[in-house]
Amino acid sequence: MKLLLDEKKDLMNVSDDYGWTVYHYLAYNDLHKIVPDLVSVDKSVGYRTDKEHKRTPLHVAVYEGKLNVMKELIKYYPDSLETVDGNGQNILHIAAEKEREEVISFILSLGFETCNNLLLQKDKNGNTPLHLLAKLRDCYSELMEIRAKVDWQVLDDKNFTPLDVLQMTDTELAEQSIVRRVFNRNDIRKYWRLWRLRKTLDIEEQREIKKSKEELLKEIRELLSTQMIHIELKIVKEPGSVQFSSLELSRFTKWNS
Repeated sequence: MKLLLDEKKDLMNVSDDYGWTVYHYLAYNDLHKIVPDLVSVDKSVGYRTDKEHKRTPLHVAVYEGKLNVMKELIKYYPDSLETVDGNGQNILHIAAEKEREEVISFILSLGFETCNNLLLQKDKNGNTPLHLLAKLRDCYSELMEIRAKVDWQVLDDKNFTPLDVLQMTDTELAEQSIVRRVFNRNDIRKYWRLWRLRKTLDIEEQREIKKSKEELLKEIRELLSTQMIHIELKIVKEPGSVQFSSLELSRFTKWNS
């Protein structure tokens, strides 16, 4: 294949009536083993887009759910991750719309630093990938993996946050997400620890903690009411997080001294 490509190098730049190059076709057919050979002959062709949808070969691979060739293209074209098509959609938009679960999992596995911009980019309809992913129940575990770092308050053009979308899609999952987000906050952890140690503190320290606690509880109630959800708090357990039970939370919220 490499020898043939070297002899017919000019064919690499040929595109069909739709603007598809050899890269688009290898992406469509998941011919991942050929990618290194093509790159060694003419890497620049891999950046070209088609005429109608303005999609790169990487976009095509994601659209078709061709995971193997997608991995190869990302390896050689990491700078094209945030490239958008004619609809303003990046690869995560496309994967979410097509419900390509394996593709979504792989992209998110690249890490927060890589995915953050992808998650928050808006397409021409005002949707971010985060909003689109919130509609997919099967992607909930992936969302929970990145929940602590992602901006869940980003708005789409309809002024909905991803949590709003999640609530409309699945109320139970939305409730779990809100509970986890609230009770993994650093200030919650801090005052929970101080409450447990309250008897060892002097009077002035207890008064200061009580004042701060009331402000914190007010903020939490406002946050929960904003989501328009009634949450019955049960035990929330996650690696590295503080554990709460309904009884402990009841005592915590009623603590007045």
